[in-house]
Amino acid sequence: MKKFAKHAKLLLVSTFILVFLGISTIFVCVNGGEPVLYNLIIDIAANGEGGNNDHIMHFYGFGMRDNIGQIQSDFKYWIAGSAADIDVYSPCDGTVVWLDPKFDGGEAEYQIMIRPKVKRGFGFGLSHYIVVLDHVADVKVSYGQKIKAGQAVGKPGGKDFFRNSPDGGRLVELSIDNAYNGIHYAPFMFFDPATKARYEAKIYKLMHDIEGRVGNMYNPAHIAANHDYTKMNIYGAGCTLDKIPEKYYLQKLDGYRTDRNDGYPLP
Repeated sequence: MKKFAKHAKLLLVSTFILVFLGISTIFVCVNGGEPVLYNLIIDIAANGEGGNNDHIMHFYGFGMRDNIGQIQSDFKYWIAGSAADIDVYSPCDGTVVWLDPKFDGGEAEYQIMIRPKVKRGFGFGLSHYIVVLDHVADVKVSYGQKIKAGQAVGKPGGKDFFRNSPDGGRLVELSIDNAYNGIHYAPFMFFDPATKARYEAKIYKLMHDIEGRVGNMYNPAHIAANHDYTKMNIYGAGCTLDKIPEKYYLQKLDGYRTDRNDGYPLP
């Protein structure tokens, strides 16, 4: 009888642990598991801080259209070839779960996927979000490695995109993807509250600096007079949308309408 009671107790405890783990995992999938971002992968100047603004030729934010009209589901930096040795940083704490090698213009580069460390809920480190750094050369991390926000992971890649440029530019991208539902999210949706305003100021200054060099790149006509970027970046600096479903990724917004005027014509 005592032996039976002992086994019954062990079974009850084991069942409780399994149920607890299951509920915790569901809790994370529904209510948590979001990444917490602490930077935007490269140094950007603002408020007296040093940065690479002079070396960033173009910046396309989340929801903006590029030069051929495709909507962007990431933060995309085009960097001068003379600054190819600047560092690319991890924007969050997490684990490298994918390291995909490519050869772009004869140069080895990688797509790095980071599964973020859970900062809220129970979760036990689980998350269905993936933080993606694309076009990273001279990679300094390895598959399965645990990394910290602010840790250098490599250098800008994308050399082949600029094969006809005398400067030989570089490219690096940041995207936040939900592997569970295929939705891409604006980076500022998951930014550390303590540093969000500081990094928004950096993006606004970057946009202003680039526009000063290349002309009217960001300001829609109705706000060009006062350069009020906040009227078009309502989901954080450089973010005209909050999320983009996978099927509209890199499309020209065909069938994907917004309920506001972000300064661009709606389809």
